Amino acid sequence: MIEAGLSILLMVSSLAGTAVPRGTAAEADPADPEIRKVRAEHEFDQGEKARLAGLPAEALVHYQNAARLTPDEAVYHNQLGVAYFENGQFAEAEVSYRKAIKMAPKKAIQYYNLGQALIYQNKFSEAVRMTDKAAQMEPKKALYHFALGDACRLKGLTTDAILAYRKAVDLEPTNSKYLNAFGVACYHQSIYSDAIKAYERAVALEPKDGTFRANLADAYNRKGKFDLAIEHAKKASKLKPRDGYAEFILGEAFEKKNMSKEAGAAYKKSCALGQEPACKNLTRMEAASKKKHGEK
Repeated sequence: MIEAGLSILLMVSSLAGTAVPRGTAAEADPADPEIRKVRAEHEFDQGEKARLAGLPAEALVHYQNAARLTPDEAVYHNQLGVAYFENGQFAEAEVSYRKAIKMAPKKAIQYYNLGQALIYQNKFSEAVRMTDKAAQMEPKKALYHFALGDACRLKGLTTDAILAYRKAVDLEPTNSKYLNAFGVACYHQSIYSDAIKAYERAVALEPKDGTFRANLADAYNRKGKFDLAIEHAKKASKLKPRDGYAEFILGEAFEKKNMSKEAGAAYKKSCALGQEPACKNLTRMEAASKKKHGEK
């Protein structure tokens, strides 16, 4: 997830009759710094328009031109990093964000953006440092705490992830994405009661989200609330019929209630949808059934 960051007011009208450079050759750029500045502003404006229009490759060219024409503007390098990121060029995005930070070290958004680029390169340790820096600089910004939670989770710092996600939820208690992430982190620490509370709130906010419901069903299973697990797993399966996760959770709940026929049917469907744990459980159940009836 990337936030665009800063924007500036542009003076496009001052460009009347002025050719805009498209290449990178030095001779295409004017020597006059004022003309370079005006052209850079125009290129940046065109980059913003292209990005908003869903044309990231075109936006990238304009941001490159803006950063080349006026290389000491942090906002140009930040937006160039955003364009690189949206084009899947994460190493290039990292370089641009570092330049922006060097020029404007007090902008929290740039540390956040750098953290995202680092995450996508599996550089989780530094991503934790960068997102933590952003969160410290703007402690009331829930997004930065959420990003810190992601970085910590990917680094394996689950306890720290829970703390960061909790802060994000405290700041934005109606953000279902933050609630779900907090629930997942709690679940993986076996804090099922807190996970259930977070999932319930997420489901209340987004009742048609199949993933939230499946997560809630899974947590109910872990707490031994099998009827509730079945209820929500069935709803999740209807919302996401091609996702075998909900059917797997449904199978587990049925099996815990000794409803072998229903469990087998759920596992079979989940297995067909690519859930390997369901395939293993189905094989185990079939083998146990054959043994019980004396079959070879």
